[in-house]
Amino acid sequence: MKKLLVALLLFFSVTTANAQAVKASFGVKAAGFGTLPQTEIAPVSGLQMGGGGGAFFGMKFFNVIGVEAEALFSHQVATYQTNSFGKQTWLSTQQHIMVPVVLQLWLGRGFAFEVGYQQAIVWDGNLTCVQTNAGMAGEQKYDNGMFDYGSLVAGMTINMGKVAFLNLRYTSALDYSYVMTNEPSKNMGFQVGLGLRFFNSKKSVFK
Repeated sequence: MKKLLVALLLFFSVTTANAQAVKASFGVKAAGFGTLPQTEIAPVSGLQMGGGGGAFFGMKFFNVIGVEAEALFSHQVATYQTNSFGKQTWLSTQQHIMVPVVLQLWLGRGFAFEVGYQQAIVWDGNLTCVQTNAGMAGEQKYDNGMFDYGSLVAGMTINMGKVAFLNLRYTSALDYSYVMTNEPSKNMGFQVGLGLRFFNSKKSVFK
């Protein structure tokens, strides 16, 4: 009987320790996006710029290793100029659902490196001629050839207190994302995000 009691106490001690070592987090995030298209004709500003946001869910093990997945809506715009048939100005608009999944290495409670994979799913996009030498071109819209594409992700997360965090990421596309003047593009991207995180212990999450 004593051996059984000792075994039960040991089991519950290990279970309690594991519960304290595993945390689940979820919350919301707003982000600014910048994309450097590798196209024949570059944007006037050099970058596509925009913003968006969404939700995320993550797990942290022993306050060292973390796994996080997000679903973020991204809206980006850029202006292009061409001289094929006289000077023309084009407006590119793109919307994607970004789904990054990253592995995190926490160095203390306030800072983490992260690497992973991001899938960009096309929501909508248009390439519109907004001005020519003769004046406004009106509603001349064209499909800009957007596709879904995957990217490698590297970055860092910096905690600002117990709830808020700052997230910096760089992405490098593995696939072609869209076509501008018949030139496929594998883009590089930059993301700055501000999020709110809510933690729960394993005991409260999995009971």
